[in-house]
Amino acid sequence: MLASDERRVIAYPEGGEEMNGPEAQVLGAIMEGLVTPAEIDITEDDFTKCQAHSLLYKFLKSRYTSGLPTGREDVLRAILKDKSLKGIDAMAVANMGGAAIHATLGKYVLEVKTETQHRILKDRLGDIHLRLEENRINAYQASVEVVSAAVEVRDLNSTSMDQAADDLLGSLEAVADGRERAYLTSGIPEWDDDPNFMGVSRQGMTIIMGRSGMGKTSILNCMATGMLRKNLKVYFHGTETDCKRRLQDMAFSCAGVDARQWALQTQTLADIRAEGGDSQDIQADIDCWYDRVSEQVGWLRSKPLCLTGTGLTVEQVCAKARQLHAQGQCDVVFIDYLQTLKDSSGLGVRLGDMQQQTGFKSGMLCQLAADLGCPVIIGAQVSGEKQGKAPEAPAMWDVQHSSKVHQDAEIVLAIHRPDYFREREPGIQIAGPRGQVQVVCRKTRSGVLGTLNLKWDGPTKWVGDRRLLEARPPDRLRLVD
Repeated sequence: MLASDERRVIAYPEGGEEMNGPEAQVLGAIMEGLVTPAEIDITEDDFTKCQAHSLLYKFLKSRYTSGLPTGREDVLRAILKDKSLKGIDAMAVANMGGAAIHATLGKYVLEVKTETQHRILKDRLGDIHLRLEENRINAYQASVEVVSAAVEVRDLNSTSMDQAADDLLGSLEAVADGRERAYLTSGIPEWDDDPNFMGVSRQGMTIIMGRSGMGKTSILNCMATGMLRKNLKVYFHGTETDCKRRLQDMAFSCAGVDARQWALQTQTLADIRAEGGDSQDIQADIDCWYDRVSEQVGWLRSKPLCLTGTGLTVEQVCAKARQLHAQGQCDVVFIDYLQTLKDSSGLGVRLGDMQQQTGFKSGMLCQLAADLGCPVIIGAQVSGEKQGKAPEAPAMWDVQHSSKVHQDAEIVLAIHRPDYFREREPGIQIAGPRGQVQVVCRKTRSGVLGTLNLKWDGPTKWVGDRRLLEARPPDRLRLVD
């Protein structure tokens, strides 16, 4: 650490927007060890906000090339001792940056390079305009130079072939050496172990569709809590519940407690006490269930889980997901469910047109998955039952109020629970397993279509075999950002 007198020398007073700007964040990230000068496509000429930034980057690059440490304290000591570096303010170096994390660093580098292009093009056009005004060049010569200047401007927002190839090779290498799985865990062991499913696609949007009562919400809740067990960071937006109710449903399900039975027993005990009696047996059950649910509430509280509730538009949900991802707090996005996500009021979207609204939401969420590079898993309602047709798993184009959601999706899964129909029409003959929910893959951009049968525990809203989950050893893979 720096001596106390050195700390006083480099204490930096408040002020200066450039101290928290993109350039400062990039320089700060290098000194914090988040990145090296060799890992970013940037030069000292790209630092245009402050001349000292350009000098400092050149100095950092020189130290890195020479094998010298580029940590903040080492750099500060070098600046304080080397009089030739008087153009670099030690006080500024001590305080610049500090907000960047690895997930946001690319954004800051892009902003620096974008600002550089803006400055270069502005200077070129200004020079052309001046010479044209002074009649040193004619209109044709000016137009040629304008085109030449425009051609030199690169599209920084598009991924080049080299970048795409490097990203692909990096992903393949991470999977090959065991640092990353090709598919994201679903959190449900039977799902992850099935060779036709293997988890959740890391790319694009996954739609889990079904009729009311089939178990869409239960599957999404179980997947989210299962992913939290694997230390994934989860953002879950519920369109029909507030955060408290979503947390309650997850906690009761994880604890294996029937929420309706809990309510019944607590009401029964209250009625008994109102009449002057008591029941130690019922009290013991209530206490046991309370302890189990409370333990799960504490567990969920300790996990990287962000919940938002009813009332948000698709634009607000996307903005929240982007904010969390920029902070390194979002590996997967859940939305339950598509049709009840609050309608957009954006330009070009007709209010009241359910089909256009649903298609717009789907498109926005598909783009969100592409932008963040993480899966977006969405529950979707399907159209009503067709008259005269035996209940079966819906087709992928049965998504309610839409003719394009299945086209946007990377994977479309239809869920079907035969017991739902048997319970409501005892005499009806329904094919399919008992005590299970079927997950039918209707569309996948890679792999094969298949059907997965999962255990269904209706009272606790649990999907899958609890014993398999409890027996599964902890995931020792190191997840790669």
